[in-house]
Amino acid sequence: MRLVRPFVVAASFVLVAACAPSPTQVLSTLETAINAGNAEQAAALFAPEGALTLDGQTYTGAAEVRAQLDAMVGAHTQLEMSAAPVVQGADATHAVRVTSNEYQSLAVPALDVELSLTAKDGKIVGVRWTLTEAARTLLTTAKTAAATKVATEFLAQVNNHNVDALRGMLTDDATVNWADQRYGDAAQVGNWLTYLGAQKVSVTPVGDATGTVTGASWKVTAVADAWKVAKIESAAADMQLRVRDGKVTYVGLVLDPAATAMINAAMSKTNAVH
Repeated sequence: MRLVRPFVVAASFVLVAACAPSPTQVLSTLETAINAGNAEQAAALFAPEGALTLDGQTYTGAAEVRAQLDAMVGAHTQLEMSAAPVVQGADATHAVRVTSNEYQSLAVPALDVELSLTAKDGKIVGVRWTLTEAARTLLTTAKTAAATKVATEFLAQVNNHNVDALRGMLTDDATVNWADQRYGDAAQVGNWLTYLGAQKVSVTPVGDATGTVTGASWKVTAVADAWKVAKIESAAADMQLRVRDGKVTYVGLVLDPAATAMINAAMSKTNAVH
């Protein structure tokens, strides 16, 4: 018996190794689970400390990986293999075409992605989701256009003095830095909105917006009724709006130093008279 037992144990390990799915099979199962909207099945393929890297951003461990898989499934992400997998040791790589509600909301029908997987004993150690350069450029352009559109609409509502519309376009945690005055919570931002409406604040862009994936900025001329009382018709400024998930999360207006000095001097003189 002592001579047989090591052989039985060794044979068991060989059998386990032989039964473990290949990296290609694991990758195929992952793609199938995502396409079926089954985040639970997809998450079960990962080792406990497995990692998911989405175009440079890495999520590690069961909770972080599951959150990203839930987001993919929630966006109805679909993966279509566009080339045969390439296998090298424990790694398998597919070129895939990806569609999702997120991309379609940006008027992007599909994006090309390299999907690479490293597996050990049938479990995913790491997945790398990398956009092709062309896809990254397309997505960046689309996100920039979408963020700039939201920022431009917000600026239009400022000039319409539409406080209710502005309130609806702000995130719950939005902050404002307006002409050296900072408004950091909901109540303070509400006071700032009231000020905009009461003072008939207008902001006119000088030239086109400079857009990014997170918002837009302009050179502007700003006008407020309080300044007109002090005989200041307008002031040069830089305006920046940051956008997140289709809403404005930050509003900044930085007056030109010369304009700041002029306004402060004029307002001090006006207040002294009254």
